[in-house]
Amino acid sequence: MSATFWKVFELAISVLENMLLLGFCMDFMQQRPKGKRGKFLWLFAVLVGMIFPALEKYPAIYDRWELWLTLLWLFGYLAVSTRGSILRKIIAAVVARELTTFVNTAVLFGCSLLLQESVASFIQQQDIARIATVLLTKILYFFVGKILNGLLFESYK
Repeated sequence: MSATFWKVFELAISVLENMLLLGFCMDFMQQRPKGKRGKFLWLFAVLVGMIFPALEKYPAIYDRWELWLTLLWLFGYLAVSTRGSILRKIIAAVVARELTTFVNTAVLFGCSLLLQESVASFIQQQDIARIATVLLTKILYFFVGKILNGLLFESYK
């Protein structure tokens, strides 16, 4: 598969992950974006989150600050677009970020164990196995997030 395909794939996965992170946070806060302002803020947050793949090219910034930038991004979105306590917004951002890390790590190690490859070589692959693994992480994150929020909170409308 071509280099262009992989760039588009990584960008699409980044957008999907941003949408999942924001969706988890909104479920955690038990609110959804409403009206033009809410939908604009949500779209703006998704687009701002697209800078993270670009930062991967700068390991000195990305490896050191990626966690904090993600938390700041999520908290900033929640601070502007939702009602509720600051502590709950911080907790929502931290739980969303760490849940992503947990699911990604579990799937990555599980798939590398099943395929009998090292994690490092598995991450660098560019084939169908990588596509399936990345999509599996996003699907599992969605369901684990829904289950976690369902256990923590009653259904809201």
